Amino acid sequence: MPKPIRGRTFTDIVPDYKKTVKIYANGTLRLMEKTYVDTVCSLMLNHFPFDRQVCPMKFMVYSYDFWEVSMTWQINDFQLKYSSTGNWEVTNITGGIQFFPETFSFDAVIFEVSLKRQPEFYFFVIIIPTFSLCILSTTGLFWTALTDRNQIDKQMLGFGSLVSLMVILDIVSGNLPKTSHFPLLGFYVLISVFILCISCFVLTAIPLKNEKKKKENQKEIDEKDKKELIDSKIRFWKRLLRWQDIRLSWRPELFGGINHIWVAYTSVWIPENTQSDTVTMNDIIPYYKKTVKIYANGTLQMMEKTYVETVCPLNLQKFPFDEQLCAMKFMVWSYDFYEVSMTYGINYFDYSLYSGSGNWKVTNVTGDLQHFTSPEYSFDEVFFYMCLKREPQFYVFVIIFPTFILSTLTVFGIFWTPSNKKNYVDKIILGQTSLISITLLLDIVAADLPQTKQFPLLGFYVLISTLILCLACFFVTLAPLKVEKKEDELKPLWLRIIKCWNFWFQITLQLLNFINFIFLLSFWK
Repeated sequence: MPKPIRGRTFTDIVPDYKKTVKIYANGTLRLMEKTYVDTVCSLMLNHFPFDRQVCPMKFMVYSYDFWEVSMTWQINDFQLKYSSTGNWEVTNITGGIQFFPETFSFDAVIFEVSLKRQPEFYFFVIIIPTFSLCILSTTGLFWTALTDRNQIDKQMLGFGSLVSLMVILDIVSGNLPKTSHFPLLGFYVLISVFILCISCFVLTAIPLKNEKKKKENQKEIDEKDKKELIDSKIRFWKRLLRWQDIRLSWRPELFGGINHIWVAYTSVWIPENTQSDTVTMNDIIPYYKKTVKIYANGTLQMMEKTYVETVCPLNLQKFPFDEQLCAMKFMVWSYDFYEVSMTYGINYFDYSLYSGSGNWKVTNVTGDLQHFTSPEYSFDEVFFYMCLKREPQFYVFVIIFPTFILSTLTVFGIFWTPSNKKNYVDKIILGQTSLISITLLLDIVAADLPQTKQFPLLGFYVLISTLILCLACFFVTLAPLKVEKKEDELKPLWLRIIKCWNFWFQITLQLLNFINFIFLLSFWK
């Protein structure tokens, strides 16, 4: 019976004792099976949420070579409307046969299921609110002329809108796997954030109306005012067990040249082979469906497909630019090493086929055999070391860049103009609003990290950005207010800027922010 190659769960809906086989006069047998298969396929999320995916479902016969059992496929009257879910629509199903030249040769039937995502949820919950927020914010920021009275108020409007976009960005991050393909929807929200950041920057940098003209028109203005506010779980799928039992050997010339046979799993002795340090270990193929191939020299071969969840220690100091080495241990519990000895081999490993998770990239797999001896027992243990590299693009675009832009613009807005009685409190509120936005980003970081003693690099980066904004608010609170003097108006602008404490606070905090940003990205390889 064909089994799925990449299935995580393979469950028969109809029990075996209720199944019947139809036999035709020409020797053809027909069995109808209804099976629940939970499989894993790679997703290309570049166009999310308007993406289309092609998910292959591969079926093969593990125990027989292709010249012994050949496979064909056929799709009869498949009604696509019965196969769709609320999130996906099945648009087409095709089939084909692929040949795998591994340690032994076999055919695999591949059914490719074409899926189309239903984007209405993301359209009405994320896209339209983001667009409306950007339109209303930019209109409110630039509808009226910029004056010293409304500069801070407009900056508060821009940063308040940024807080709302950070909440939307949190919704986006919660619905996406952390893959190397940053989605179209993520770029849309980030570009909207960038537009609001540019708006806040322009409001801070452009010159205000001439002070003399404002004094001349002050009475008119006052009268108008009176008339008019962001597992450590590793899954291992397939392994080939090969051992030798000399009791089952024979001479092929005495038996018509037969050099191998197949028997049921329960008809021969199977060596114990257990993975230690596992959380979950489930056989995908039930034992009564397994077959063992026996060669004339007494060698037995059996393909096992097992779903394993194991826990390995993670070093998160360089998160999200970390690389991990996870060891998977296999051993024989019941027998000493001189009764059952173990060997290992890695003959063929296609990283693109077996890596599975979009959050991690398998860069290398190695093995090692170790012998353990104690007064009570001695045994062999096989170690498979999987080198894993995290894909950091999600964290770079969702957390690192927004935090850097937000910190830069906030410090720029607080210290670009001298503090006075009119804008003193507004600047403090501006800094506190930015702190709320960074706190939302810190919540995204905390949700993806285990609570270990090793605080990650990304966490330090966000905390340092938070500290920079706290220092900005602290300096604004303690620094003396600027008192305008007539002789100051006669001095050049550059001289007034250099002599102002705002200039030096601006340079110091922006330098700290830039060093923090560059230091973090230096770990991205």
